[in-house]
Amino acid sequence: MNPDPALALPVSARALRVSTLRRERLRLAKSDPSVVELNRLIWRISRREDKEDRLLYLDPTYGGVDADVVVLLKAPQADPCRGAGRLISLDNNDSTAETLFDLFKELSIDRTRCVAWNICPFPLREFDPDEGELRKGKEDFRKFLGLLKHPKTVLVLGAAVGRGWHEHSFGSIDPNLRVVCGPSPSPPGITKGDNLVLLRDALRDAFA
Repeated sequence: MNPDPALALPVSARALRVSTLRRERLRLAKSDPSVVELNRLIWRISRREDKEDRLLYLDPTYGGVDADVVVLLKAPQADPCRGAGRLISLDNNDSTAETLFDLFKELSIDRTRCVAWNICPFPLREFDPDEGELRKGKEDFRKFLGLLKHPKTVLVLGAAVGRGWHEHSFGSIDPNLRVVCGPSPSPPGITKGDNLVLLRDALRDAFA
């Protein structure tokens, strides 16, 4: 049986600017076996945070529960203008996704090897997470990891995520995980200094 055409990998960045594709990916995010349990966890978190169905669901083109690399970012944007139907995806119509899409393509990284998560999978009160948010995020991460079949590496991206990871001992959840750290792929930081080179190196290491 041919795979769903919505799961065909785009040849260029920002493919989810096409609303019909975005709707189809969202439909599959709620039913595809690779991500359905992970997205049910996101739905439960959204209910807890009183943001029901307004948090980002995982794109089914990721590896989902079969992924061996977790790409760990900071938090979903708290944008009241954005409603339901959002995805964590390499194909999003934004500069962060475009940077990662282009690097994955350049390095020939198979996206089905990875799954994305946020150290705080809910909107933050301030720009960076506080102590209470990180404690809550750690328990969410524990539940997330428990759904993965064979995680091996966590790619920790961004200074705030790195501080939270180390200061709150996220690694104690699974001491066997290899941890690779790199800069955030988000602007404006990614455009400064050697950050793009360092991100490329971190991706190459994590997916080696």
